[in-house]
Amino acid sequence: MITEYVPKVKEGSILFEIPRGHVIVDLKEEDLELMTDKDLSPAWTKAGEANNKRILVINSETTSGVLKADGTVEKMEATGLIGFYNPNKKNRVWDVDSYWDNLENTDLAPREGLCHIDIYELEPGELRSKKYALKEVEPLLRIEESVNAAPGKDTGPSVLMKDKETITKITVSVSNVSKTKLENITVEKELPGVLRGISDIEVDTGTHKKEGNKVVWSGFSLDPNSTQSMSFKVAMSAKTIDPLITGDITASYVAPDMTVSGITFMGSDGYTKNVTWIDKDEIDMSPGRWNCAIEFENLSTFEILLREVEVYRQTAEESIFKKRSDRRQQLIVDEERLDVTLSPDTENKWTKSFVFPDPKEEPIMKLPSFGQKVDFSVKNMFLRELTGSVIMSGSEVTVAAMDLEKSFDRNEISAAETKPIITTLVVINTGSARFNDLIFEETIPPGFDVVDQDKIDLNLIRPVEGTTELQKIQILRAAKVDLPDEKDLKKERTLIVSLRDVQKQGNIGAILPGDRVEVEYPLQPVTPEPGTEHTPPFTATADVLPPFTEAAKFDVSVEEEKLTIKPYVWRKVRVGKSIQEGATKGEYAITIFYKNKLKSGELALVTDEEASLPDITIHDILPEGFTLVSSDPNVSDQRPRLVEGKSFTVLEWSIKDVPPDQMVEIKYSIKGEPGAVYKARETQALLTA
Repeated sequence: MITEYVPKVKEGSILFEIPRGHVIVDLKEEDLELMTDKDLSPAWTKAGEANNKRILVINSETTSGVLKADGTVEKMEATGLIGFYNPNKKNRVWDVDSYWDNLENTDLAPREGLCHIDIYELEPGELRSKKYALKEVEPLLRIEESVNAAPGKDTGPSVLMKDKETITKITVSVSNVSKTKLENITVEKELPGVLRGISDIEVDTGTHKKEGNKVVWSGFSLDPNSTQSMSFKVAMSAKTIDPLITGDITASYVAPDMTVSGITFMGSDGYTKNVTWIDKDEIDMSPGRWNCAIEFENLSTFEILLREVEVYRQTAEESIFKKRSDRRQQLIVDEERLDVTLSPDTENKWTKSFVFPDPKEEPIMKLPSFGQKVDFSVKNMFLRELTGSVIMSGSEVTVAAMDLEKSFDRNEISAAETKPIITTLVVINTGSARFNDLIFEETIPPGFDVVDQDKIDLNLIRPVEGTTELQKIQILRAAKVDLPDEKDLKKERTLIVSLRDVQKQGNIGAILPGDRVEVEYPLQPVTPEPGTEHTPPFTATADVLPPFTEAAKFDVSVEEEKLTIKPYVWRKVRVGKSIQEGATKGEYAITIFYKNKLKSGELALVTDEEASLPDITIHDILPEGFTLVSSDPNVSDQRPRLVEGKSFTVLEWSIKDVPPDQMVEIKYSIKGEPGAVYKARETQALLTA
C-alpha cells in the first residue's frame, strides 16, 4: 500500500524525521521471502558469526555484464536484495521496522519515495528478504585484451598467418572505473583447443595458476582508477581462414560497503524480551514521600540500544497514547536521548532514581501510581556489499592469407627474341583480413628489362556481392611503379609496384577477402643468355587494416613459372627445284630440295636436336589447267594440301623436322590438259616458309 506520510509527535519508536510530502511504500512481512541457510552468502554468515548479538540488516546487489571483444557493453543486468537476518541462537525479535531512501534506480518506490519494511517476528537463525530490480547499471570493472603475434616487440599485430604456428603474447588488463575499491578479484581466461603451450605467465599483482586450458588470476584488489595486468605466451595456429577467437574472459569482484543503486539505509528498530521495574519506597520518618526508581533490564542475548525513558503521573484519563505535548506537564522522568547500550555480556540494566512528590508539593499518602514509556531497539549491524561479474568475449584474431600466381604468355623463347613476354602477377586475398597496402616485388632475370612503363597495367578484380559476377576496377593511378635501380642487365633486378593506403581510395576502400589484384607488364628480352632457365621469384607484401590492434605486415613468395632461353640457331639452308619431262606428253616430273646445311656440333651449346629446323612449310604452284598426278615426299607420307587460288592452286607440304646436314626431297608429277602451257614464271616459282 502506498500512503502519504505525515510526521507526528514522536511516539512509539520513530527513529528519524521523514520529510513531509514523501511517499511511503509499505512492505509487510508477507511481502518478503523466507530464505534458508543455504541462501546465506559467506559474507553474511561471517558477519552473523561475529555479530550474533545484533540483527544483521543486509543490502546486497549483484551485477552481471556481457561485453563484446572491444569492451562495449552488450548486456548488463543487476538485481538487489534487502534482507534481515537474526544470527542469534536463542532469542527472537519482533516488530522490526526499517526505512530506505534514494530508491529512484530500483523498482521499490517512485521518485522521492521511501520504503518502509515491517517484519512482525524474526526467529533465531531466520532470514527474510525482499528482492528488487535495478534500472540503469554500468560495469565497475573494465576488461581489455591485446594479442601480440610478434611478442619480441612491445606492440605487434593481432593477425596470424594461415598454417603457421605463432608464439603469441596475450595481455589481459582490468581497470576499476568506479569510485570505490574493488576486492577479491578473480579473472579467468579461457583458451580454445587450438591454443597450446601456455608459458611465461606474469601478473602485476595477485597470484596465478593454470587449470587445464585456462589461466586463473586471483587474490588482488583495485583502487579507483587503477589498472592491473596479466600476460602470458601461447602457441596459436590457424588451420582455416576464419577469424580465431582467443576465448572468453570472466572477472568477478566484490565492492564492500556500496551498491550501484545508491539506496540509503535510514535505520531500523526491533524489540526483544525485557522487563521494566518501578520501585516505590516510602521514606522513613517522611510519610507520603517516596524514594522511587525506574529500572530497565535487557533479558535477551541481544545488545539493545536504550534511547528514551519517561515516567509520568498517570490518571484514568491519561494514556501513553496521548501526544507528548498533552502529557508534558505530567512528566517526572524525561530521558529523551539516552543512547545507552545494554549488553548481555556486561551491564544489562539501566536505573534512574527520583523522589515523588516534589518537596514543594503535598505528600501523597496513598500508594502512588505512575505511567512509563521506554523506547529501545535491538541494535543492528548494517552490511552493504556489491558482487559483480563481467564476461567479455575473447579477442578476434584475424587470419591473413593470400595466394600468389605468376604466368608468362610464353615460357620458351630463343636468345634472339625481341618480342616482349607479357607477364602477369596475381595476388588473391584468401584470408579474413583486409589489406591496406600491397607491394609487388618482381624479379627481372638477367638479360631482360622493363622498358615500357606505360604498358604496365594494374587491376582489382572484385566479386559482386550476391552474384557470380566479377567487377574489374583499374587502379594503376593509385599505384607507384619503381623501375629497377640496377642498370647492369647481367644481374637480377627488381621491379616494384606499390599500392599504398588503399582505404583512402574511394573506388577501392580496402583489398577485401576474395579480391584479386593483377599486375600485367611486358618483360622485354634484351640480351638473354642462350641455354639458361630462369624461375624469377615474385614476392608480395601485405599490410593488414584496422580494426585489429596493429597493422600486420607479412610476405608471401612464389617461384612456379619457368622461363627457358633456347639458343638461337644461325640457319643455313639450300633450296632447289628440278623440272624434267614426264613419261608422256604434257606430263612433268618435279623435285623440290630443302637442305639443312648446319653440321652437328657446329654451334656451341647446340645439340643435333636443337640444330634441326622444325615446322618447315614448302609451297609450290600447280598452274591452271594442270592436275596433280602423284606425290612422293621422302620425309612425309602425306599428300600436299591444295589451296585453291584464282588462276592457280598452291601445293603445301608441312615438314616437321629437318635434321642437321640432311636434305628433304619432295617429288611429284603433274599433267596438263590439251592446250595447257607450263609457263616459265610458274615453273620457276618456289615458296617456302
